[in-house]
Amino acid sequence: MIEVLTVIPHDEITTIGFQFLRSKLRLNEEDKPKLDSFFAYFEKTWMGKFRADDWNIHRILHNEEQLANRTNNPLEHYNRHFNSLFTNAHPNLKDFVFNLRADAERQFQEYQNCQSGVSRAPPHSGLTTFDVSWIPAEYLDFKRLLEQPNISLSQSVASTETSMSSLLVS
Repeated sequence: MIEVLTVIPHDEITTIGFQFLRSKLRLNEEDKPKLDSFFAYFEKTWMGKFRADDWNIHRILHNEEQLANRTNNPLEHYNRHFNSLFTNAHPNLKDFVFNLRADAERQFQEYQNCQSGVSRAPPHSGLTTFDVSWIPAEYLDFKRLLEQPNISLSQSVASTETSMSSLLVS
């Protein structure tokens, strides 16, 4: 559910996005401060220390750009490979530098072989075109509800279930 924050417009993340999540969670009174604390952390860390463009793909959705990878699987693969070069989790500096240099040379040789046509690059997943259909319909319904006259964010959270069901019926 929190993944909705990765696809909505940047200026909606801490307003409509947070309210949408709050409405979906249906927390009891003692858990609400925990959610507020999480939202404060999220805003300070993911909105303050990082640019939303670094983790939110709405710009890509809006421009219908293509993206090769949305995960860090290639990095995880390389980390697993690199860790396999060592016999223990904390190698001494000499072993670390030796293995790092040897792997860099191997990677460079592999790159040169691909460039010269001796070998082919490993297959990668195809490009994916994203579009606004990636934004969940539930979020869009919630946003439409907020755009109705005389409805505020605080009112919408209290009455989301009733209002959304009547919005969907009409």
